[in-house]
Amino acid sequence: MKRGGAWLFTLILLTLAWNFDLTTLCDALEERRLGQRIASTVDEPPDPSILLIGLNDEVFDRNRYNRLEHARVVERLTQAGARAIFLDIIFDEPRGPEFDVPLAEAIRKSGIVTVAGVYQLNDREATMEITRPHFFPELQKVVNEHGCHVGIINTSRRTSKSDTLLGVVDVNDKPEINPYGPGLQLSAAMALFAQGQHLNVRDAEAVPATAWHGPYLNVPPLRLETTPAEEHDLVTLLAPIYFHPPATGPEAKPGAPGRFPVIPYLKIADGDPAALQAVRNKFVLIGDNRRGESDLYNTPVGQLKGFEIHAQALDTLLRNRVPLYPLKGTIFQHQALLAILFLCSACSYLLERQPNLMRCVLVGLGALGVWETAVWIWDGQEAYLPQSLGEFALVIAFTISMVVRLQATKSILRTFIPAAIVDQLLQGEEIHQGAVEATVMVTDIRGYTTLSESRTPTQVLDLLNDYHTETVALYQKYGGHVLNYQGDAQIILFGHPKPLKDAPRQAILAAQAASGAVEVLRKRWKLPPDQAFNVGAGICTGKVIIADLGGQHREYTVIGELVRKCHKLQSQSQILKANIILDEETYLRCKVKPEVEKRENVTIDGLPEPVTVYITDLVD
Repeated sequence: MKRGGAWLFTLILLTLAWNFDLTTLCDALEERRLGQRIASTVDEPPDPSILLIGLNDEVFDRNRYNRLEHARVVERLTQAGARAIFLDIIFDEPRGPEFDVPLAEAIRKSGIVTVAGVYQLNDREATMEITRPHFFPELQKVVNEHGCHVGIINTSRRTSKSDTLLGVVDVNDKPEINPYGPGLQLSAAMALFAQGQHLNVRDAEAVPATAWHGPYLNVPPLRLETTPAEEHDLVTLLAPIYFHPPATGPEAKPGAPGRFPVIPYLKIADGDPAALQAVRNKFVLIGDNRRGESDLYNTPVGQLKGFEIHAQALDTLLRNRVPLYPLKGTIFQHQALLAILFLCSACSYLLERQPNLMRCVLVGLGALGVWETAVWIWDGQEAYLPQSLGEFALVIAFTISMVVRLQATKSILRTFIPAAIVDQLLQGEEIHQGAVEATVMVTDIRGYTTLSESRTPTQVLDLLNDYHTETVALYQKYGGHVLNYQGDAQIILFGHPKPLKDAPRQAILAAQAASGAVEVLRKRWKLPPDQAFNVGAGICTGKVIIADLGGQHREYTVIGELVRKCHKLQSQSQILKANIILDEETYLRCKVKPEVEKRENVTIDGLPEPVTVYITDLVD
């Protein structure tokens, strides 16, 4: 990949990742951190109109946990002026008329009670169907006649919560399975909210997602975007809430700021005047507050009892401060993803232009710092960006950019140094220096002086680049490495660092191919037929010295008497009326002998003694 395209490649890759929903890889981490971030922004006590009544160990030790006691508590709370009552107690099985009838009548007469309904997976049956909320017959009749509300609880079997249930859309329309019929069932907190605000629960509606909004729950005056979770004919609607320090459960700290007031159940049952005075005009939630593990859940602020989680959700609704976070399909999600894509593209663009690794690291850390700062700022506005997703995307962008940078660096280096040497350098290996057996070829353009005289320096440079591009591709095809350019001259090495089975023969073929490329270039440059233009080559085989020359700025090349001899042979091509001239060692070492013309006792200026040379015929 060419340098300069990393940012575009990163943008395309991240777009595809979101298109195929690969963001689910970090969903679990995102959910956990989201809950912690939401919890950390709570800086005020909960709504004072919420009151908890705890079923503590004393209730069970004194054998006062029964439906007669519950009926008495409902009556006392109603008479004391409670705004709404929620019983976080399961009333599914009958206990006998002497217990069931008084409780059902107390609930009917109160008119402000919400009872807990549960959607449960029936694990005992092969069908694994959902069991709908049901109650003992007398209470079921009150529910059917709308004498009380049903608040859905525990549809999820998760033991850890960073969000809460707002409602359940039941799409099953079979009366024998779903006696309530298809439609929306509100959670305990939503039902309590509607009851306490004198709203009609049946006016609430679940609105499906659109192109610009995710699904939301519309309970005038609230419109709450939700996260849907589908299972067994149910669509569970979830949303994040603000968690306060626990008032119940093993981690509760009495007197700690922000905790809900908790009144012992028996104080209400026994008619304690101060306790009854405290419930006036309050949302009252009654639930398990024993010291054991029953009905206990992990939350970002510690372990809470189930009925306090409903209270925390109710508090969020009463304040109308439901956190904004990027639900799928919402405008806020689109904006967050565009911001991440822009930041990743900008990071990749800047990384391409850094001169060294340290600057690249600083750019990467800077981009991450920008994202974390944006997350922190928006958290203060109660809008929660996908922090983990942004970090994950920036890591991907940085990695892709550095890989592309490495590939681009290797590609650029290979235009100056043989590819095998580049790989050795990048792998930290030592470059071989010293004497090696190899074949050296030196070439230049015949007629270069005439070509350059009739052109400007810029035009000559263009011709040379075109010539080198065309011929170097041929040398590489036959295993040669171009080590040096000297204007129109080239020094090419065969047999090192990559060994060749027949390096002399490969050099001869490469020279013949370069000579054959002359006609292609002649047509491209539109040279007249009488214009002198050809490629002359001298080829020698033997020992050469591989050298890494220079100090701070180094050059990989070959030196030695053989290189000097090769230059001398190449310079004789016009004198010998030949384009490709081989020394005797090159011809002798060819495993497949080419057709040659042998010339003995050739005197060459600069060489101490006459030499035998071989001239090859030109072939296509």
